[in-house]
Amino acid sequence: MTRLKAILLITPLTLFLLGCAAEDEDATVLQGTWQSEEFTTEGNTGDITYNFNGDNFKVFTSLKVSPDTYTNIESTGDFKILDTITTDSGLEAYQVNFTYKRDKGALEKKIIYIDGRKLYLGNSTKSEACEGDTYTLIESITQVVNESIITNEVSTCYIRPTSLNLSFTYNKKD
Repeated sequence: MTRLKAILLITPLTLFLLGCAAEDEDATVLQGTWQSEEFTTEGNTGDITYNFNGDNFKVFTSLKVSPDTYTNIESTGDFKILDTITTDSGLEAYQVNFTYKRDKGALEKKIIYIDGRKLYLGNSTKSEACEGDTYTLIESITQVVNESIITNEVSTCYIRPTSLNLSFTYNKKD
């Protein structure tokens, strides 16, 4: 076989294989509404709801700060499912990138594991150095002091998680 014929045969095959490797996972695995179990933080109860529609997401956090008062935080943006990874516990989880519409397109790199109608997120891992495959998040820390809501913004560097928080479950609602 001549060198030109070999190149012509190899090139389409290589492009096909590279195209398959670069394909995103099917976003339909996340579609719908996933609501967390109720949790308690700093004496207040709340829950978190993720809604996935197409390649868009909405995160709604509701926190009960007094018997009749709730504080609600909503974030929206786009998400992209990448390849799967094997977590520290041996489970296969999706790598998911969330791009928030707020904060000038802030990027958050998560992992998600789905077991039937239950969804689990990766444990956040802080990084001392913001380099390599890290990302910086500006997080709002909300506290209730004397029934007043105080929110502070903190900039923290993270790396994509490799372990799952299997004790915090989101249940499929639809």
